[in-house]
Amino acid sequence: MKTARSPVLSNTSTTSAMTIVIMQKSKIFLPVIFLFALLAGCSGKDIYSKHILLMDTFVTIDIKGDHPLKKKREAAEAAIARMTTLAQRFDYFSPDSEITRINQMDAGETLAVSADMFRILYISRYLYDFTDGAFDITVASSMEVWRTAEKTGLYPDEAALKRIKSTTGIENWQLDILHRTVSFKKEGVKLDLGGIAKGFVVDEGIKELKKYGVTDALINAGGDLYCMGSSPENTWTIGIRDPGNRAKTIAVRFLSEKGVATSGGYERVISIGRQSLSRIIDVDTGLPVNDIEKSVTVIAPNCVTADALATAFYSLTPQKALDTTQTLKDVECVIMDEGGEFYVSDGMKVDNNFKNTRNSL
Repeated sequence: MKTARSPVLSNTSTTSAMTIVIMQKSKIFLPVIFLFALLAGCSGKDIYSKHILLMDTFVTIDIKGDHPLKKKREAAEAAIARMTTLAQRFDYFSPDSEITRINQMDAGETLAVSADMFRILYISRYLYDFTDGAFDITVASSMEVWRTAEKTGLYPDEAALKRIKSTTGIENWQLDILHRTVSFKKEGVKLDLGGIAKGFVVDEGIKELKKYGVTDALINAGGDLYCMGSSPENTWTIGIRDPGNRAKTIAVRFLSEKGVATSGGYERVISIGRQSLSRIIDVDTGLPVNDIEKSVTVIAPNCVTADALATAFYSLTPQKALDTTQTLKDVECVIMDEGGEFYVSDGMKVDNNFKNTRNSL
């Protein structure tokens, strides 16, 4: 039997108590290309919904159950407050954010960071190793070069690509667990949490809901979501939209206690002249992944893991991503390429409850 591993992370209230949790392999149900909750089986009065704009996307909190409306509202407001604080802390483009202060450091300088920042950086380093470097938050310098190229309409020259390549990689920055500090080893290193922040923020919002006794809820941040259900009867019906025809639903499935995330180059692109390029960077080349119609969805025990793995798998070939998934416990993925073909991990194929009306499996 194949030995499987899992990149599932948890922590207690103290950073020093952070541990890696190895999960047992279990069946997971839903590959998702475009995600939306159908809210089937619940009357409107049973669900309290809150919608906000956060992290440059619409975030929805839906709470089920018999809790009084006031309690649901208070839980949702607490989750929003927590998520907003984190979103501000991780905002790469805000001059006042904590990640900006980190990126302003000189090589050799040491900066003490918040517990939240340290944890997401810790997870990022772990997932870098776990994905053999496919997930790498040091792509920030590469993204800046390509944003400049978009503004000027000129492709970066070889010298610029070579320069940013030298600042990419886990060896260029480090964490001190004992003192909760971060430092850069080379000038020009910058960190961008865009490939993991939404998943982290969603998970923290779910934790806030649980503090208020909520047991059945969904938080959806533009397709990065977590479905919380206390029993098989309290699952969430998630629809899968056809990326070729977003008005069409190709499948639905019940989901509970899982995080889901999708990476797709088609949603936001870099436009240089008449060419559109993905905003997802291949860390090996420093170039945008050129298949902008590709879509990668990952299901995991939490949203932060799903988010980071979906980002990492996007730059891999479908087969490499599937092979990597097969080594993981409690993680599944589905990929759709530019031609509309599905590549589905083995755990999805044996799920008799999954129905793909396009017969692509």
